[in-house]
Parts: sequence; C-alpha cells; structure tokens
Amino acid sequence: MSDSIEKYNTVLPGNSAAPFSAIHWILIACVLLVEIGVLVALGCLGPVSGLFLLGGSGFIVLSLTRPTAAWLAVIALVPFSLEIMLPGTRSAVQVPTEPMILLLEGIWILRLLQGGRIRLPARRLTWATAAWMAVLFFSCLYSDYSRASLKTSVNLLWYVVFGLFLAGASLRNLRDLRRFAMAVSVPAAAVSIYYLQNVIRSGLSVETSNLGAMPFFAEHGTFAAYLCFAFPMAVLCFLWAGQYLSRFFFAGVGLLVLTGILCSLTRAAWLGFLGIVAVFIFYSIRSRRGRQMAIVFLILVLALGGIAAARSASTLSQHAQSVVDVRTNISNLERINRWAAAYDMFRAHPVGGVGFGAYKHHYYEFRRVRLATTESGPKAGAHSIYLSVLSETGVIGGIVGLLFTVSLFSLVGRIIARCRRLGEQGRPIGQMTIALTAGLVSYAVHGFFNYYPSWDKVNVPIWTFVGALAACAGLAASMESTDGTTRHAS
Repeated sequence: MSDSIEKYNTVLPGNSAAPFSAIHWILIACVLLVEIGVLVALGCLGPVSGLFLLGGSGFIVLSLTRPTAAWLAVIALVPFSLEIMLPGTRSAVQVPTEPMILLLEGIWILRLLQGGRIRLPARRLTWATAAWMAVLFFSCLYSDYSRASLKTSVNLLWYVVFGLFLAGASLRNLRDLRRFAMAVSVPAAAVSIYYLQNVIRSGLSVETSNLGAMPFFAEHGTFAAYLCFAFPMAVLCFLWAGQYLSRFFFAGVGLLVLTGILCSLTRAAWLGFLGIVAVFIFYSIRSRRGRQMAIVFLILVLALGGIAAARSASTLSQHAQSVVDVRTNISNLERINRWAAAYDMFRAHPVGGVGFGAYKHHYYEFRRVRLATTESGPKAGAHSIYLSVLSETGVIGGIVGLLFTVSLFSLVGRIIARCRRLGEQGRPIGQMTIALTAGLVSYAVHGFFNYYPSWDKVNVPIWTFVGALAACAGLAASMESTDGTTRHAS
C-alpha cells in the first residue's frame, strides 16, 4: 500500500510558500513584540521567556516557509496543550495551540491579500458550513447574553477556518495525507501512555480515570473523545505501512489508543468506538474486503486481553452496567436534568433558541431538579450536542445543522464512488475517507451524551477531519481528471 502512495504522492503540486519579503519581516517583528508584551503582562520573564520567544519566532519562520509542516505541528501538539487563565479576566487560552492557530490564520489572510486564492474543493460543504456560522452569529443579535454568544461564535470560527480552509491549503498530495494520519495518531498514543501509567499507579477507578490525563485533559470525556478520532488514523497508518517494523509500530499505536479509550471509563466514548467499528464493517462489506474489520477486532481483542490480565475487567463491567442506572448514579441523573433543561429552553424559544453559547447562562432558570454536586455547575453544558443546538439556535439551527450533515455524508459518498472508478490509484484516498468518516461518526454518537463546544482537543479534530474530507474530494477529482475519466470536479 505504501508503494501506491509513493507512486501518486505528487498528484497535486506541493503547498508552496512565497519567498520572504519586507512585509513578512514586519509580521515577524510584530508577533515578537506581541509575545514580549504578553510575557511582561503575565510576569513570565526569565529563561522560560527566552524559550517562548525562540519557539515563537521559529514557528513563524516555519509557517512562512513550510506552511503544511506548521499546520501539522499544531495538530500534533493539540493533545499536549494547556489551559492558561489570562490575568484580570475570566478568559483562558490553550497554549501553545491557539496562538499558533491564530498566527497561521493571520499568515493565510496575508497571502490572500497578496493575491492568493481560496481553494474550495467541496463547495456544497463549504456553503453549508458558512450557513451554519451565519446562524450562530445571527443568534448573537437576539441573545440575552449577546457578548457570551459572540465570544463563543468567534471561538468556533477560528477552528472552522483552521480545519476547513487551511486543510485545503495544506493537504495537497497523498504524502500530506499520510503525515496527517501520523500527526493525529502518534501523539494520541503518547498521551495515552502518560494516562495509562497514571492509572496503573493509582488503580483503575472512576476517580482516577477522570483525572488521569491531567494537566493535558481536564477530564476523561474530552480525552476519550480525542482518542476516538485518533484510532481510525492509527488503523490507516497500519494499512499504509510498507515494512514489518512500521506495521508493528503502528499496531502498538492503535493498541495504546484503544486501551486508553477503554480505561477512560467514558461510556459515551465506548458507544462512539462502536460507531467506528460500524463504519469499518459497513465499508468493508460494501467493498467486499474484510481487512479493516479484521484489524479492528484484532486490536480490540488484544486490548481486552491486556486489561483482563491486569485484573481490571471487573471495573469496566461495573461501569458499563451503570449506563442505565438513573436512581443511584448522580452523573446519569444530572445528565437527564440537563437534557430536560435544554428541551424546555427549546420549547420556550422554538424558532431561534436562547443564543449560541447561552445555555449555561439559562441553565439555573430551566433546570428541574436542584442537585448539589460537582456535575451541577452550569459550565458542563447540555451534555448533548443535538439538544444544545436546538436549545441555543432553535429550529433554524436544527435545519441548517441537518443540511450540513447531509452535505458532509453526500460528499463522502461522492468521494468513495470516485475512488472506486479510479481503482487501485484511488484506493488510498478511499481508505482515508473511510477513516475520517469513522472518526466523525464516533463523535456523532458520543455527542448524544456529551458536548465540548470550547475545547481545542475536540474542535481541532472535528474541523480538520471535515477539512481533510474536502481535501480528499479535491485529490480524487484531480486524479480522475488526469486519468481522463472525467473533466470536472464535484
């Protein structure tokens, strides 16, 4: 499989960067001045500040000379980002990823102003995304908490731009796709090792599993959701590995990621993982190939065997049984309480909702049961992406969200059909499309029970996977056009 990737790794021209000019040096100077100002404001002067300035300037140069490498570097650092509170404010920033994202987007906008073009290989998906963002910003106008809605909308916007638009500028050939898969899966395995050694030292329990990934992940839900995105990428890297040593390495990566998902004791992520398996089985049956399905089940059996050997299977079993316990399990009761509050918000504001990001401000007004627990704080959100959309954006948001979903999966269908026409040449793109779809489906299932609207650990994978699908559509269209099958893109 690696031979086919190497053979077609120059389907599209590489992501070239313009040579340095005076405006580039001015940009570097301005960013360094901003960094110095931030350091002074935070009082972080000393040896660490020197490393910060050196890393910042190095990333600027990388962004200007190797934009694809800089984009992949952000993705690789996502699981290791830390939340830093800004002094004198109630706002936090994810360091180093959010400053890196803003810098990359600033350089991208600068190139557009210099005559660059926005590549839109999946126009329907792009327009559906634009319509969704328009609904969110429109909700700021009537929200009782307009500033909070505007802040949440802007926060999501830069993830959308980074994932959807910068992916189109970064993933230009099959080699870039392979590097993208490694940038997602290998760091996930590393953070899973960190998590597992913490759990092993303390013993697997609900308490240790919840905080085992600190300080990189504040709780186990975001940790498990991120790993569910990484697992299909690990399977893909295994399929694309050309040597036995590489296959052994990526089999270990997949095993570590899956073990982290299981030991996180995140029941929603377990269901999300079943969504990954379902996608693999569906496309394996349709293509009459059982290879992907066999690999998934092999890694699953190995992971379960390792956990059983560590005498932790009973903990997993007991936690799985608690999914349906609403009488004694306070987490389940609070989740239902939040669902009911979201539904009542939707009934009170059916057309446009209460405003994007305003659920937490209205929660105490609409909750039915007053619970004095750690789960009862408003910051936890609606615990469902679907009920959150309805409560915050109403029927309008629900319809636009449905259109986005339809356009996304119709794009997947068109890519798969095109790759089948291309035969062996389109097989790597088809496999990447299936893996990306599996990751998104995992969160679509997970989203019934949890929602993480402001976390880079979840938003970056979501929108980079969407952007990578759009890039796959462009690559497949270019291959088909070059092959002479057709002369137009979808």
